[in-house]
Amino acid sequence: MKLYSIAVILSATAALLPTYGNWEKRPVAYVWTGEEEADKTPEGLLRGTIYDIKRDRKGKLKPQVQQHAGDWWNHVRNDYMETMKDIMARRHSDIKYNYEYKTPCAVGHLYLQRRYGVNMDGELDLAQGKNETDAASDFVSESDQAIPGGWIGVFKGRVTAPKTMKFRFVGSADDTLIVRFGGKVVLESGYVLPSVFTGNNSDEAFSKGTDKQYIQNIRAGKDPKHKDYCLIQLKSTGFFNNSFGGLLGGTPVSVKKGESYPIEIIIGECGRHGFYYLLTQEVTKDNKAPLMLFRTNEDWPVSPQDGEAGPAYSKDSPIWKTAQAKTRKKKK
Repeated sequence: MKLYSIAVILSATAALLPTYGNWEKRPVAYVWTGEEEADKTPEGLLRGTIYDIKRDRKGKLKPQVQQHAGDWWNHVRNDYMETMKDIMARRHSDIKYNYEYKTPCAVGHLYLQRRYGVNMDGELDLAQGKNETDAASDFVSESDQAIPGGWIGVFKGRVTAPKTMKFRFVGSADDTLIVRFGGKVVLESGYVLPSVFTGNNSDEAFSKGTDKQYIQNIRAGKDPKHKDYCLIQLKSTGFFNNSFGGLLGGTPVSVKKGESYPIEIIIGECGRHGFYYLLTQEVTKDNKAPLMLFRTNEDWPVSPQDGEAGPAYSKDSPIWKTAQAKTRKKKK
């Protein structure tokens, strides 16, 4: 079975990608661009909502952002952590205090590459509007005028297992990637790990993913919040090997072919640039099964011209078909 880097797979052109009417294709997402209310989510996509943690629910910049325009990312950390922890606990209450972009988006995979040329310095300019080098631009429509950085995306749906197996979700992110599958959080990865946030000092969680002691604990299976996680090092993951000790493999999950399962994918960026890689790996005795791109349709990732090649994955990556939510039987 051959492994292909993203550069090889990019031979598939945009013309070959699925089309979904007013759902406009972006490098990593489909964004609704119609003037009327969005259609139901097309088959093969997971519906998502993007929240701006720099702004309140009415769209006004929060006071701490206005007061610290030059380094605003250091002053939204607590909001970011609290909101992420709230989502992980399935409360979703804190997120309502942030601005919700009105038009929905949807994804068939999450493989957004690390980009160059994104400036972290300088004051936040509300008039700047949409910034093509910011990750949020891939998920927000032109009319919504995304302000760079400081956002959270939540994608939900049901997927059907392509085969019977035991596997892990594998990934990394700048800043955060979380997967809830079958009702349980089975992967929390990236620079920022909200589950370890305990109070007003967000430094404890902000770069936890690259902390040497954390990496050692993961390798030894001794991290209290991620005991059944593992680190995966490949030739194509040099950056992740050096920064995170490798790609992070989450809690093993068992699925049956043809059965559908609820999934929720949460991504977030506290600063002004990001990357997100979500893959899977089947659990084997030698733990050397090839990485698979987690995808729900025929799409392959599209690379930005100024981006960096991401982890290699198999060209045989299966499709986890989307499924309708199960309806509960009424009691007689």
